[in-house]
Amino acid sequence: MLLLSLLTQISLKSKLNLLKAAGVAVLSLSVVSAGQAQAQTELCFGAADIGTCSKIVGGFTVSNFVFSNFTLLPLSFISIESLTPGVLSVSFAQAPNIPAPVASGANYSFTVSAPAGSFASAVANITGGGTGSFSTTLSSASLTADSTATNSSIATLVSFASGSSPGTSMTFTQSFSLTTGSSIGSLGATFTAPPPSAAPGPLPLLGAAAAFSYSRKLRKAIKAGA
Repeated sequence: MLLLSLLTQISLKSKLNLLKAAGVAVLSLSVVSAGQAQAQTELCFGAADIGTCSKIVGGFTVSNFVFSNFTLLPLSFISIESLTPGVLSVSFAQAPNIPAPVASGANYSFTVSAPAGSFASAVANITGGGTGSFSTTLSSASLTADSTATNSSIATLVSFASGSSPGTSMTFTQSFSLTTGSSIGSLGATFTAPPPSAAPGPLPLLGAAAAFSYSRKLRKAIKAGA
């Protein structure tokens, strides 16, 4: 409890350094809007803080974290990051790492509120170690399929169902499991925004025409001077 009290009084950078010193691998789940330029990180520490965690990152609200069949340790945290334009990341980790065994059906759920058309795809991620195996699966009615990552395979990108981002909250569930001899360092998910349209507008077209006209005149001038 003393450590958690201390964490509420120090800077984000100091919190991250303390977590790294405690052996926590920080891998984030972030959501970032396409036009966002400034990196942003929000953290929620401990069971009480995680239970009421609600953060706005990159214009998106991430909240309502509920853990099932798993007991949070005092030094548990949720990281919500927007480090790259067009990407949002949300992750969970604790110190010490999550050891085997965990109860069958261990998972946590959370909601993301976003404008329509905010997301193009989602992917689960997980880190860990040891001689056993570990895995995590991200699922949601808003996705066309589940995204599963393991110690031996990288999860594939899963697209959002048509019309699944109506500007209200979408609920996601992240389940996880591991076998004897392994531990989980962190798990989470990454959401990406649709790429900006590559179709040229009237001004780029006019600019291209002007450049072509100028280059043609330049070639004629060079030939005339030769």
